[in-house]
Amino acid sequence: MKFFDVLPQIAENELLKRGVMTDELLYCVKADLDGEGGYVDVYITFTKDTLCILRGYEEYGKMKRGQKRKNLVSFTVSGYDEYPIDSIEEMYVDRYANSARLMIKDKSGKEFPIARFSLGFADKFEKFSQRVNCTAKNEPIDDRLLEGVKTHCPTCGEPYPDPNRPVCPRCVDRRSVFKRLLSMFGEFKGAVFLILLTIVLSNVFAVLSPIFGSQMLYDDVLAENGKYYGKILMIVMLIVGINIAGMIMRIISGIITSKVVPVVTHRLRVKIFSSMQRLSLDFFTSKQTGSLMSRVDRDSQNIYWFFTDIVPYGLTNVVKIVGIAVIMLTISPLLSLGIILTISVIEIVQHQFYKSQRKLYRKYDVAMRSANSVLSDVMNGQRVVKAFAREDREIERYRVKNTDAFLINSRINSRIANTIPVIWTFYRIVNKLVFCLGAVLVIKGHILFGALSALISYTEMAMDPINFFTWIGDRWAKCMDAASRMFEIMDALPTVKEDEHPVHMENMRGDIELKNVSFEYEAGHPIIKNVSFKVQAGHMFGIVGKTGAGKSTIINLMARLYDVTGGEITIDGVPIRKIAFDDLRRNIGIVSQETFLFIG
Repeated sequence: MKFFDVLPQIAENELLKRGVMTDELLYCVKADLDGEGGYVDVYITFTKDTLCILRGYEEYGKMKRGQKRKNLVSFTVSGYDEYPIDSIEEMYVDRYANSARLMIKDKSGKEFPIARFSLGFADKFEKFSQRVNCTAKNEPIDDRLLEGVKTHCPTCGEPYPDPNRPVCPRCVDRRSVFKRLLSMFGEFKGAVFLILLTIVLSNVFAVLSPIFGSQMLYDDVLAENGKYYGKILMIVMLIVGINIAGMIMRIISGIITSKVVPVVTHRLRVKIFSSMQRLSLDFFTSKQTGSLMSRVDRDSQNIYWFFTDIVPYGLTNVVKIVGIAVIMLTISPLLSLGIILTISVIEIVQHQFYKSQRKLYRKYDVAMRSANSVLSDVMNGQRVVKAFAREDREIERYRVKNTDAFLINSRINSRIANTIPVIWTFYRIVNKLVFCLGAVLVIKGHILFGALSALISYTEMAMDPINFFTWIGDRWAKCMDAASRMFEIMDALPTVKEDEHPVHMENMRGDIELKNVSFEYEAGHPIIKNVSFKVQAGHMFGIVGKTGAGKSTIINLMARLYDVTGGEITIDGVPIRKIAFDDLRRNIGIVSQETFLFIG
């Protein structure tokens, strides 16, 4: 039993108790309402001889930490019916505005509902009904259209939010996305090695600088009993050399990064665009143009910042914070522990602050998109605006949207102005207290002045990594989301696929036949249903009907811009699913009713 819904083992056991040979079940669907509209879980399945309807209430176990799917622990049966397959004249879907009923018409002409469901599931129940009817009439069942259709995530078992997009947002592994992003530098291994080496060396020099510029200068060069007393030129040259070496490392890293990263993002954009071109037409008709453009433009820009900000600066700050912590504990464990504790408290406070700020940032992003949408509408529809004298109305509409964005942005800036200075003032006060305590220790001879000065320098230096790791979480999330969206396109498969062994037809006669063809752009809303006709080669054939009747849809189906959801189309006796794309579309010319001019 491969289609359409999974029959749980507990429900299967209930069927076994009622004498149903579950190993002979062919198909199964699940509804959440019975025929009378009562809320109940309804499993409908059948063998070659019997249609079974099991109604009851499912109960799930509690979710454990890390568990991705609830386990069905019990199924309380509230009703069970079965009908001989040969007693069924027809099973069909009765559609309403937002819901539908699964109906049975028996041999005596009696009609009755056995389940109700949301209209969005009508396509699944239509296909299920077709297979019941074929079984009742001893007709063969063609499951080729169902092969490869994925409706549930194989990891967590939950249905995909978009049936046409087999991507589960709950199971996206950001670590895997991160590794895949880094793998794009595979052909630049030498350059990447140099970037990492120069980053590490530049930060080693930066961390060592206070040792020579403060501790060694005061304690070993300027102090009368110092190891290098009086050798000022030596220490100055050493400090200058360390700073120059660190600067050179940063320059080399920046030059290599500026050459490699644009190449990677350029290739990424080309890959995304080329991947889009391989997808079927329904992919584009189900998405807004602006959304697709942002995949190529804005998302790739987020990836660019991932490579130029997150990776290099992340590594920079990891090296820096580890080096600072080790050296500070070496200089003075007592003062270092106090400083580290203070920084940890500040980190926690800032993390909570930015966590609450992210909600405002998201609201601001939504408000700006809304304002930009109004702006785009007005710019593109300027002729209509002026023709209907709607300038003032559009100005007011844009003002309202822009005011919403302004108020949110003002709140963001106000929170920052009222919070960050307080945090930094607290830190400065603690820093001065540490300095005072250190001065007391210097006077009592427990620590040298140069060591204290170096400790204060490291305290200042440590704030940059702390701030980085505080705000980088939001940028990291944006980059990973952008990467997952782009990889989704790159991994997407066209819904209209060429046959593995296509039939090549360089010259077609033009005999066209539609056999019980059905099609729907959106589940639950059929455009054409059970259409059949023949067109002989050399004849002119006209199809007339009101707007939306499906005239253009039939032409699109003949050219296999879409695949039929039922029935079959043949050209010269060959199903168009078997014909090679190049031959099919080279022999079919379409003059669209909507003219589109490409920018030349």
